[in-house]
Amino acid sequence: MTPAAYLTLSELNRQVRSALDEWSNRTGEILVVAELADWRRGPTGRYYCRLVERTADGIIAELGAVLWQRASRTISAFREVTGKEIAAGMEVLIRGRVTFHERYGLKFEIAAVDPTYSLGEMQRLRREAIDRLTREGLIDRNGQLPMPLVPARVAAITSVQSAGYQDFVDQLARNPYGYVFTVTPFPALMQGDEAPQSIARALGKLARTADQYDIAVLIRGGGSQVDLSCFDTYEVGAAIASCRVPLISGVGHERDHTVADLAAHTRAKTPTAVAETIIAVVRSYDERLEDAWERIERTATRIMVMQGPELTRLSERLRKGAGSLGGAGITELRQTTNRLAVHVGDRLRYTRDWIATLSRRIVGPSSRIMTAHDGGLSGLTGRLTSSGYLEMQRSVYRLEGMEKQLKALDPARVLQRGFSVTRYAGHVLYSAEQAPEGGVIVSELAGGVLYSRRLGEGEVANAKGNADVCSGDRTP
Repeated sequence: MTPAAYLTLSELNRQVRSALDEWSNRTGEILVVAELADWRRGPTGRYYCRLVERTADGIIAELGAVLWQRASRTISAFREVTGKEIAAGMEVLIRGRVTFHERYGLKFEIAAVDPTYSLGEMQRLRREAIDRLTREGLIDRNGQLPMPLVPARVAAITSVQSAGYQDFVDQLARNPYGYVFTVTPFPALMQGDEAPQSIARALGKLARTADQYDIAVLIRGGGSQVDLSCFDTYEVGAAIASCRVPLISGVGHERDHTVADLAAHTRAKTPTAVAETIIAVVRSYDERLEDAWERIERTATRIMVMQGPELTRLSERLRKGAGSLGGAGITELRQTTNRLAVHVGDRLRYTRDWIATLSRRIVGPSSRIMTAHDGGLSGLTGRLTSSGYLEMQRSVYRLEGMEKQLKALDPARVLQRGFSVTRYAGHVLYSAEQAPEGGVIVSELAGGVLYSRRLGEGEVANAKGNADVCSGDRTP
């Protein structure tokens, strides 16, 4: 081998560099898509990383890269657009050129990182998360839970130091109806690479104590689209689907619509709007209670108006019917009528007091919203109407039954059955001793009046003898 047949390493590298510089000058800067396998800042302000391309079999290409301090403005520009720092693990679209150094070898010099590509990649991941949640039947699981009538016990998955959480708590406390809410925070990170796991852990903790809460909220103030990217993950969507109480999401402004919003029971634009949604649910229940009480009051009044005159009319008829009786019968009838009047009055007062007590039991808690969940309001008025009316009707039936008994005891009807009413000096006789010997007595029969005289002792014996003779004459 002659000396002209080989190159030194430095000569080889200079030729490689010359050829690569010629190609690079001809093509200029190029765009490359790659994953940042690592990302670190050097002591001089430069950033170093490894660009890799992966497949299912692992890394198939790798190249070192550097971002010089003069190009560091692209880092702040990326942060301003996406709201996120450049970090290892990101798939990015970078612009730059390939360089070669005789000692340090091949390297890619990064001139800029395109933030719009990163946003598009996040949208792709978002669509994949939605498709998976839909396939697994999780996307609307939380939305199928019934909204509680009075969601007064609230579990808040949030950052307790955030302005959004304070806005939420303040809005609940300042509600114009005086409703009292209890808010228990479940702290979690609301942004950054670790936020999805942090939110999922907080929801898992809530799941273990879900019976202590009526509703859950996931709240955070608005931010850039990448700030909210943690709410666009399958992990957060699946955790919301597993929540055993309805969850209201309020993680962004109107333009932001995340996977968390789709998986939640209800979506609100902001934390303040979440609070207003909860207040509106309680107010709706309160209005239903107030409406039920008004229906109860109207129904009770109608019952009293309808049945009161009937009870009065029957009582008057009983009092008038008593006029044709005398003595002990009149006294007993009057006593019965008085007892009946007292009983009817007691029943009316009892019904009125019962209605008033029921109203206090319903309206009192409703105005304070202490909890007491009962979904049977729609039948409450019907039950009251039925119960009150039946009680009134029973009293009417008892009065009508007593009226029939009085009619059966009516002296006119008694006389028609062969009985008579005997009086002396206008007083009803209950024994013969009440009339003196020789006194004229009056017997009222069904067919008229019979006047007779009480016989003395001698006259009674003669009368008995005549009766025996008459009886013997009729014997064959």
